[in-house]
Amino acid sequence: MSDLSRELIGDNPSVLIQNLPRSALQAIYHAVTGKTETYSKTLKKNVVINHHDIQQLHSRIMQQIEHYELVAAPTVTVAIKFDKNRKLQYTSWERYANFQSNTVEITSEFILKYEFLLSLPNTITPQRCIVNIGLDSALPVVAHEDDNPFGPHRSFFRIFTSAGEWRTVDISIDFVDFLIAHIFSGVIEEWFGTLECVERPRWAEYVCKHLLIFNSIWGHVSSMGLAAFIATYAWAMSGQELRIGDLAYAISIAIVIWAFLKIAAGLVSEAFNDAVGRCLIPTVILVTEGDRRAYAKLKLPKNKVLRSMGSITLGAVFGVFLNVVASYLYAHLTRISG
Repeated sequence: MSDLSRELIGDNPSVLIQNLPRSALQAIYHAVTGKTETYSKTLKKNVVINHHDIQQLHSRIMQQIEHYELVAAPTVTVAIKFDKNRKLQYTSWERYANFQSNTVEITSEFILKYEFLLSLPNTITPQRCIVNIGLDSALPVVAHEDDNPFGPHRSFFRIFTSAGEWRTVDISIDFVDFLIAHIFSGVIEEWFGTLECVERPRWAEYVCKHLLIFNSIWGHVSSMGLAAFIATYAWAMSGQELRIGDLAYAISIAIVIWAFLKIAAGLVSEAFNDAVGRCLIPTVILVTEGDRRAYAKLKLPKNKVLRSMGSITLGAVFGVFLNVVASYLYAHLTRISG
């Protein structure tokens, strides 16, 4: 852009490139090339976005636009994408205001686009500015986890999806004056800071960070049960003569119990992941009846989650206890038959 400006200015020593304001340089570049520059930014956080929040965002953007001298009224485009690849688009905010939110579809993305021409100081022609705001919801992902390609590992998929902060807002601004783009981005960031955060228990986030350790523990419950069986049998048969046949039967019983516990451990791990995953909800957009229904199903009462966690832990302890009892009974029957 500086080379282009030098050509326009020429070799006149009375006009220095460093004396021109930035807006003038950008206007010259835009007038000659017809191109604008782009400012983009992503905002991450797990929040709940209601219809009222979107109205507040629109009001803030419109109030900021009113600070400038406009050539014509701004054009507002609203687009809503749903989970079944359906899309609604409105050519004005007023038309969107008449949108009927009783649809049972789940919102996946909400897009706002503002186009306007404004007159800037030290510029000859009006300058075009486009503000794009994309709001992304994770609700279709976690609400339809039964349909995801991971099959039996869908609970782990839910946790993987919900673990970090969701890419909630994508800002893209085509501008001529960087200061204007920065101001509009600040308006959006300020609005983003007022949103309600999704309730995420600290214990669930802690478990999520150490999920592999917890799943490893459940996976080794069967091995701990096998060790308990062998140890109990050896203790119960201390001082007794061990026959090869009795020892073979004991090992067979231990392997059968180990196999059942291995299957149970997989179910326990899946239930554990599901309980944790239901406490970790990413960003959701609630503008339709389908959104509200899906979100209500995801939110489990705290006491139900705690009961699930307690049942999982007791199940693991019971698996080890079962091996101890089975081993002791078999050893007792072996002594009697001997």
